[in-house]
Amino acid sequence: MADRVVSRFDDAAADHAERRAGEASFRLQVAAARSFLPDAPGRILDLGCGSGALAGALGEIPGSYVGADLSPGMLREARRRDLAVARSEAGRLPFGGASFDAVLALGLLEYVPDPGAVLREVARVLAPGGVAVLTWPNTRAPARLWMRLFPGRFDQDLARRLPLRQVREGVRAAGLEPLRARTTNAALLPWPLDALLPGLARGLARACDPLLRCPPGSWLGTQFVLAARRPAD
Repeated sequence: MADRVVSRFDDAAADHAERRAGEASFRLQVAAARSFLPDAPGRILDLGCGSGALAGALGEIPGSYVGADLSPGMLREARRRDLAVARSEAGRLPFGGASFDAVLALGLLEYVPDPGAVLREVARVLAPGGVAVLTWPNTRAPARLWMRLFPGRFDQDLARRLPLRQVREGVRAAGLEPLRARTTNAALLPWPLDALLPGLARGLARACDPLLRCPPGSWLGTQFVLAARRPAD
């Protein structure tokens, strides 16, 4: 599975950052992640950084950014943007313990062979009191159910299904303290309408996002967002 994932992302590397920057889903994930971070998060690890779209989306947040990914094509694009990145498996990171104040893994866990190993590495490289923010697909969202009718188009053939409870348990087993969880990105226009009317799709997603922070609206969100903290020593 890892080779297929790397190949798929290598093929998409050339315009990845530009496409991600324009996606409502990505913008809302970044906004949710920022809401969990302190004003000055310090050293940030972007795990599964791809072409480094997150670095641009974070904007003026101070701190030292480092990205890690397994796709050579994606890392090549990130380096062209003068970002500090390393090629690494998410479950075996080349960083020392307590190296980062924040770890962001947006859209990573669903692609790795062992999510538990990744969460243990996240806990290891986080400094005491540091925060991790994780996002992954909510496969029960109505938009996701519709997307299953188009196998191969939305990378769902590569992505595993991860219930929120399973990730919470993995976070605790890794030694992290779960903080808050929510969903984001209410994709109300199904494909291909979202592609034909992107402005309307983004506007609806932004307008509905506050409704996703608690039941019953949360089931509409296509992405889970979970924050966790490494307990202070």
